[in-house]
Amino acid sequence: MVTQTDIPDNTLIAEHRTRTGGFADSFMTRVPGDIPLSTYVEAFYTAPLFRTERLILRLAGHPSTDRQARDIARGNAERFAIWDRPVRRENELLIRQTSDATASWFMTRPEGADTLLYFGSALDPVVTGADRRPTLFRVMTGLHTLYSRLLLASAARRLRKRR
Repeated sequence: MVTQTDIPDNTLIAEHRTRTGGFADSFMTRVPGDIPLSTYVEAFYTAPLFRTERLILRLAGHPSTDRQARDIARGNAERFAIWDRPVRRENELLIRQTSDATASWFMTRPEGADTLLYFGSALDPVVTGADRRPTLFRVMTGLHTLYSRLLLASAARRLRKRR
């Protein structure tokens, strides 16, 4: 089950929650076993649901491959589709959209025999124009929340199947 959570303190996405007018969220799910960050990020970016997003991005001129997903997950690349400039910690990855409008965040946290998988997004309302269209932003936030939950659930399913 995917739940929306408070953004953990001292994480790479935490600074986005305090920016004036900024938006950041965090979702979490639990999977059995010890899941390294690189395995999680690769499963996320190669899951069937995210492949649909990758197809849309490819049609918009931003192609990507499973190998590129693996490379960004393992820290062997600095760019993936429309994201670049990854910031890494041992158990975290924050990767920004090239326009700086959004960022995606991944984190793993061991808990007993399981691993907690976190996924979040940050949005700069000035870059995206959400500061000028607050009603549209609120509507889109609901869709974003549903999509984020589905993406995280899809990655978790892939990781559970591998076990």
